[in-house]
Amino acid sequence: MRMVKVTIKSDNIIIDVEKGVTLLQVIRKAGIDIAIECGGFGVCGKDRVIVLDGQQNLTPLTNAEFRHFSKDDISKGYRLACQAKVLGGSPYWYLRRLGLRRGVGELLVKALCKR
Repeated sequence: MRMVKVTIKSDNIIIDVEKGVTLLQVIRKAGIDIAIECGGFGVCGKDRVIVLDGQQNLTPLTNAEFRHFSKDDISKGYRLACQAKVLGGSPYWYLRRLGLRRGVGELLVKALCKR
């Protein structure tokens, strides 16, 4: 399996992950806590992330994501971390933790491909 290098800028963490893992797995491997209650099946919607750039390196939105997000949310880059899988496309990904909303479990991340 092809490895993808991920940098969590806010925490200064660099990790290698396999292509095909979910953003939830990437975030957890980095040691970042993110709320999830349904076991990663896209039911609870607690693991919302915003991908500000690099959507082309993730799998397309799933039916679960279409149920959880409005068209406006989708245009802003909202994804469920348990549903969005890393496709690769570039050997480097940059995730930047922007904040955590208490009580909602919403982690804002920025995923940028190195050009």
